[in-house]
Amino acid sequence: QLSLGIARVVDADQSSGIATINLTSVGKPLDGVQVEIRSVNGNVLSEGHTGHIFVRGPSVMRGYLNADGSVRSTLEAEGTGRAALDPDGWLDTADLGFMHAGEVYIYGRARDILIINGRNIDPHMIESVLVQLHGLQEDGVAAVADASNRDGSEGFIVLAEKQRAPNGNIAGLAHEARAAIIRDTGLIPSAVHIVETGKLPRTTSGKIKRGEAKQLLQSGAFELLASA
Repeated sequence: QLSLGIARVVDADQSSGIATINLTSVGKPLDGVQVEIRSVNGNVLSEGHTGHIFVRGPSVMRGYLNADGSVRSTLEAEGTGRAALDPDGWLDTADLGFMHAGEVYIYGRARDILIINGRNIDPHMIESVLVQLHGLQEDGVAAVADASNRDGSEGFIVLAEKQRAPNGNIAGLAHEARAAIIRDTGLIPSAVHIVETGKLPRTTSGKIKRGEAKQLLQSGAFELLASA
């Protein structure tokens, strides 16, 4: 129900037979720090509803420190063109999440969220399906937006790195990955592409840069070993 903007918390022994995502609380706000979950329209949401995480408090940064000690207030909310820090001191963290029992849960980065049939889909939900698929790199999967549909709707494309020595044929692996995504998520990818090991762009900490991967795909920079 996260894709519908509702966070439903269930016990581990109740999760059998329903699609779940394991999220870990980042804890309760520190003393003096306020946290609000807001809709895209800026309305404050109640506990159990997902939205943009805003924070306010004495430890929230006001901007970037220049060499002369002055503050350059150029914080911008990702992808919005507006200031991330509003006049009342609330900072848009660019994270999506929800509150439960007074604790904060982070659902994903706003810039990475896929919008499919009007639903917010965390790419991790799609990528996690392929983590244990034999023949693919465990940390080498990226789900990115695909806005090329003729009807104007937004779909998604999955890029997956093959293991260095995969068993079986690569074409079959692409079809197996596509079938697994449809079976486990109910979502239909525009395409699943298999690429060489180590070709997806990563940060210095090893996390895949989805935005850059999307740009490389659109520019034709990837050698696609197989597609489905």
